[in-house]
Amino acid sequence: MDQAIRLATFFKNANNKYFIAKFYYTIANTLLRSQQALKILAFNHQLPLVQTWQRVGENPTINCDIFEIIDLKTF
Repeated sequence: MDQAIRLATFFKNANNKYFIAKFYYTIANTLLRSQQALKILAFNHQLPLVQTWQRVGENPTINCDIFEIIDLKTF
């Protein structure tokens, strides 16, 4: 708990602007990469529009509702 408080205090201190900016930049890039990776995964495993069921032995597909959420431009 002590370490968490020290970290929070460090990143709240305006004297550490450089590190705060780097931290937020890293977080933003990580989230963007995660979002792109999730979209690629969803695209590669989307259920074809004409297929509503899966045959035994086929690769698994992502639920249509979940794919639509991931595929939104606002996601």
